[in-house]
Amino acid sequence: RIEVTPASVTIAAGETRQLTARAFASNNVEIPGVAFVWTTSNQNVVSVSGSGVATGVTEGKAEVIASAGGVISSPVSIVVLPPPIAGIGQVIINEALVAVDSGNTQARDFVELYNQTSGTLDISGLLVSFRQSGASNTVLTVSLPGAVGSRTSLIGPQGYFLIANGTQAYGTTADFDASSTNPPNGFNLNNTTGGIKLEIGGAKLDGLTYQGSSTAPPSIFLSFGEGAVLTFTGGTTNDLLRTPNGTDTNSNANDFRRNGTTASITPKRVNPTLP
Repeated sequence: RIEVTPASVTIAAGETRQLTARAFASNNVEIPGVAFVWTTSNQNVVSVSGSGVATGVTEGKAEVIASAGGVISSPVSIVVLPPPIAGIGQVIINEALVAVDSGNTQARDFVELYNQTSGTLDISGLLVSFRQSGASNTVLTVSLPGAVGSRTSLIGPQGYFLIANGTQAYGTTADFDASSTNPPNGFNLNNTTGGIKLEIGGAKLDGLTYQGSSTAPPSIFLSFGEGAVLTFTGGTTNDLLRTPNGTDTNSNANDFRRNGTTASITPKRVNPTLP
């Protein structure tokens, strides 16, 4: 016989669970070294690897079995729940390109989100508040498609989501093109001093306040960030990134650095490590 543990599993879409199979002889002695074949009843709901790692694909229910030498295990029942709504600190601002060389055809302001968790998260209706380019202190916003909890906009486990002022940024296709919002400038982030904040349903998930000049950020944007303000000497290119990638100590000054090299701009890729 073949036994698989656990006998039942509940996971969210995008999450994984290791299943373990063991083979036994008729005298109940375990047989070592057996190579098992893993099969799912519905690949669209649950996928399973050759080593028995089950992955929730989409909401629903499926069964997984292990087999070897014509012997089949009892099925493992797997329930896949819909992706949960992103919570505080689970989705962060990982990179924000706020100033670029206007002569570069790849140049687009963008904010790259990063999912810190091992499961897919629902970011439908996520609100990005920011200070636009120029001297205005008006808070502008961009909202991701779908109502909160609608599963319209998703971010995968340890995955990236790119919000750009155009269809692409530095050769990487945007997950959301925000160029048609806030006309006429679209998603035009302040290139020296400002703030960016992420919210879902009124709950703040993450934020960045930055200062690249001698003038402090307007008070309204000070509340956008976390901990000490990121200060830097600005230039033509101001690419603000977490380094090492995904670092989050709840202090903008500690977690972010300015990257001024266009070759190191990394939308939807691991950030370079800067001193």
